[in-house]
Amino acid sequence: MNINVEGFHSNRLHLQTIIEKFDPDFITLQETWLFKYQTSDIDKHFPNYNSASKSVDDEDPFIPYKAPRGYGGISTLWKKSITGVTVHPDSTNRILTVEHEDLAITNVYLPCRGTYSHQEYCEEIDKLTERSTQQDGSKHIILGDFNIDVIKQNDRRARYFKDFITDFELRDLKSDQKNTFHDKAGRFDSRIDYIFFN
Repeated sequence: MNINVEGFHSNRLHLQTIIEKFDPDFITLQETWLFKYQTSDIDKHFPNYNSASKSVDDEDPFIPYKAPRGYGGISTLWKKSITGVTVHPDSTNRILTVEHEDLAITNVYLPCRGTYSHQEYCEEIDKLTERSTQQDGSKHIILGDFNIDVIKQNDRRARYFKDFITDFELRDLKSDQKNTFHDKAGRFDSRIDYIFFN
């Protein structure tokens, strides 16, 4: 199950309802808006799951009383009954991979258009390329918020992303092309969340 939660604390109860209803083995979350000192909250509220989280302040943690409003962040959860799950050591605050037997699940939250440059976006795609190369021979699921609509956009950034999909022969699980992002003011919709597999 993949959810762009847009704030773990503010949407925790809704998330609990979804998890209780569907009882997923693995859950990937984007935009948790949790800082490093807050990531243990996931384990506290979901005691039947183990989790791995990455935050924007992993490299330089905020002091709690000086922390700004939360932003970014990704987490992957798996049922405690599933043993042998490992977290890929090269995971970053935008790309988090967990591995179980011959399956790798890569949770992604890539830079959005207005805030980050084309170069920064491509650097993250390059990290995904490296990760995908390392998964040769394994089943690989890459999912999350890619912050790009490959149908509506055809700029350098979109072409770089499309090349990545083609190079690794990734298939889109959700082939109906329905929008996954809806602007809260109702101004526009787009499809920026994907689930790819090889």
